[in-house]
Amino acid sequence: MSSRLAKQSLNLLLKSPSNTPRDQHDSSVTKRRHGINKLPDTNKGLKKIKYEIRYGRLKKEKLQRAEQQKKENPLDALARKEAAMDENLARNIRLLTTKMKATEVEKAIRKEMMRYTKSTNLTKKSQTMEEDDDDDDDDDDV
Repeated sequence: MSSRLAKQSLNLLLKSPSNTPRDQHDSSVTKRRHGINKLPDTNKGLKKIKYEIRYGRLKKEKLQRAEQQKKENPLDALARKEAAMDENLARNIRLLTTKMKATEVEKAIRKEMMRYTKSTNLTKKSQTMEEDDDDDDDDDDV
């Protein structure tokens, strides 16, 4: 039986009889008398089944992982974690270097800006050097 069909049938069984009209409830009683078997009205048991369908696999997997970790050598786990971290770091570096590369237009603009700043910095440096020399002469006289 598929899990979807099982869930639907459990949902229908979990509905309380107060939601159904009295005539339908009476007809179900007569059907039971004629030999049609029905699951017992134990909401607690049905809820447990529904819970197991929904979360049972996850619990089993978690327990299995915990048991494997207990049996495993801690040094192997540490080596595996370090290898995963190294792989992640290499992947991040590769992604950043490929995505952050400058285009040809950006490279040309940067070259032009560097030429401009170099030409302006040379004149500014020479002016500041002269001012510093003048300031040093005043300090020596004092």
